[in-house]
Amino acid sequence: MKRCLRCGFSNNEEDKFCACCGINLEKQQKETIETQQTLKASDIRFNLGIVYFKENKFVLAMQTFAGILEKDPGNSQAQHYYDLSSKANDENNLSSNI
Repeated sequence: MKRCLRCGFSNNEEDKFCACCGINLEKQQKETIETQQTLKASDIRFNLGIVYFKENKFVLAMQTFAGILEKDPGNSQAQHYYDLSSKANDENNLSSNI
């Protein structure tokens, strides 16, 4: 059975459209897979930025978070860690100049 993600109706495997709400099941499935792949890539980039931050590689962390923010400007977690990385990088540069 092929479950519709919009209404939850159980359709036959060969159905192209939901028998209850009429949505295109094949298009819905393709869009869901693409969204999952995008989310996974975003999660990986975010985690990489955290690793850079924890290893005091602040410039790399800033670049990673900036890349996330280019695609998703409203990502508050990426913005938060970008700001932290920037501040830590500034402080690191100040202390190395003394």
